[in-house]
Amino acid sequence: MVEFGQAGWIEKARQQPEKVRMVLDKIKTDGLQPTIEAVFNKLDQPLPLGYCNVGGV
Repeated sequence: MVEFGQAGWIEKARQQPEKVRMVLDKIKTDGLQPTIEAVFNKLDQPLPLGYCNVGGV
């Protein structure tokens, strides 16, 4: 996960071809500018490295 986070945009695209297809489909339906905005909004969000279960039963 850390290696993925350190990868550049091109390497991330190579690792996730299904997401590249999703972006191309979104361009066809929504247009270029809204797709670019959505992609950059998604890229700006932090990516959690894991999760933790805390509490009592």
